[in-house]
Amino acid sequence: MKSKKTIYLIWVMIVCLVAFMFVATYAYFTLEITGTGNKNEINSISGDLEITFTDTSNVSLVNAYTGDSITKTFTVENTGDLPLFYDIYFKEVVNNFADPEDLVYSISSTNNGAYSTGTMVPTTNDNRIARAVSIAPGIVHSYTMTITFLRTDDDQSDNANKTFSAKISASPTVDVVAGGRIFKNNSLGYALLNNNTVLSSSDIDFSANATDGLYYTNTSIDSTTVYYFRGSNALNNNLIFAGKCWKIIRTTEDYGIRIIYNGTPTDNKCESVGSAVIDSSSFNSNNNYNAYVGYMFGSASSSGYLDEHANNNASMVKEKLDSWYGSNISTYASYVADSYYCNDRKTSSFTLNSVIYGKDGYGNHNTGYLSRNNLINNKPSYNCFNKLDIFTAENDRGNASLNNPIGLITSAEAMYAGLNLSTDSSSNYLYSGNDYWTMSPAYFNGSRAYNSYITSSGKISDGVVSTSYGIRPVITLKQDTILIGGNGSAASPYKIN
Repeated sequence: MKSKKTIYLIWVMIVCLVAFMFVATYAYFTLEITGTGNKNEINSISGDLEITFTDTSNVSLVNAYTGDSITKTFTVENTGDLPLFYDIYFKEVVNNFADPEDLVYSISSTNNGAYSTGTMVPTTNDNRIARAVSIAPGIVHSYTMTITFLRTDDDQSDNANKTFSAKISASPTVDVVAGGRIFKNNSLGYALLNNNTVLSSSDIDFSANATDGLYYTNTSIDSTTVYYFRGSNALNNNLIFAGKCWKIIRTTEDYGIRIIYNGTPTDNKCESVGSAVIDSSSFNSNNNYNAYVGYMFGSASSSGYLDEHANNNASMVKEKLDSWYGSNISTYASYVADSYYCNDRKTSSFTLNSVIYGKDGYGNHNTGYLSRNNLINNKPSYNCFNKLDIFTAENDRGNASLNNPIGLITSAEAMYAGLNLSTDSSSNYLYSGNDYWTMSPAYFNGSRAYNSYITSSGKISDGVVSTSYGIRPVITLKQDTILIGGNGSAASPYKIN
């Protein structure tokens, strides 16, 4: 009898524990937006810009269940006679979520306004939702912004009883040249925007084949508007610089022009360029700890994330790039911007091939990295969340850890360009017929570290970091780079002064 009573009590305890775990993970709160019904709030953000809200500029999140979302609508109108640029941002922010990455926003618009998807909601004031959004005279950008409390595989009980509130605001972008332009008339950047029809990223299926074009997104560092080439080798994104052929990838968050090495020209043309890789190398010589996913790394087998990923030691691929830069680009250094190169070591939980990857990021703990999770979900992002992962030479917006302003393409840049995990794409402009490294960590599976690379068939895959793959240098030209000729085709590449 006593034995039966004991068994019964054990079962009761198990049932209670399961119920508690369910509640702790999923029983959150409800969502509400503050406002006053349909009474519009209209703010003039400059003499020529006006922002109008369907209700008010206030947005708040209280008592939300995982998976819930709220929507906010507003418009921005250029009432003046000149093209303008503006920023949208949150102000008066209150955000005490324990896991801020669980709360994300997406924004879409009409008439080529800002576009962003799956971006972490800020935790501090005056963080931008969008930066450097172009608007022509008389144009109205109608916005829909959605804030979502993500449901993940993790225990999210630490986000119980948390609050997010803010006001949406806008202002003119301060760092554009006169006349409402980012790029001067005679610059390479101006030619890219003037010679192409710019398309929004909003309708792209990143799991499918790419349609040629120049696109834009605000899913980037500081939510800056970034313009990028996507599609085939027929795109007019060819350039000759420093006596070499390059493919133009995108504009950067600091308005530079990012380019990837593409071989050597023949008769000032880039139609037959030979090999697009300069060398081959392991990413790192060792693979047995999380540290070795790093472009630079700290103490392998550390007891904490920060020690593991400190930028104290150069990877093998970084040493190769520094050597090549010194021999081939240093003479032209005055044209090269000290831009951002993202080795995104932000961790992210996911399951891949029945293996569960966590967020520890140190020693030999199974760890997933965000850039790989974004590939799984077909949701690339130019954002780079940790300052230690934003590689720069002297620019203190990043980590200032580089000897030279050079890096590799990221898996996000490759996906934006039209590559993915599942489809061979030999027609894509990033195809080279060689396997070559990206700069993006993938995961550590308990015994070996993996980074993403681009295969010889033209898709993205994962390789053990000690494997030898090709190297394609990536550099960034300055915003004011002057164009002196060419139309960007392989037969007539852009040429710069």
